[in-house]
Amino acid sequence: MTERLNNQLKVAGIVLELFSRGDMRWTPLTKAVLVESPTPWKVQSILRWLLDHGYLERPERGLYHITEKGLEFLRTLNPDSSRALHSHAIVRPQK
Repeated sequence: MTERLNNQLKVAGIVLELFSRGDMRWTPLTKAVLVESPTPWKVQSILRWLLDHGYLERPERGLYHITEKGLEFLRTLNPDSSRALHSHAIVRPQK
């Protein structure tokens, strides 16, 4: 069970790290994460969990972005990136 949890946290960290760089859509996210995750369903499961717990938001269909809570969780998962993330400002695309 510990190995499974570590793997899930690793994938969650990868997903959040990608979102810390900017908003993403489902297909590019899945392609980027499949390098570390064996199936798209695992990516979908992690994405759903992150959405349900407020680490990500979905302002429109297929578009996701990280929340302040998600940035804090990322800092917890990856303390080495915390300096770079402290200066991160969430920029939302103009509609």
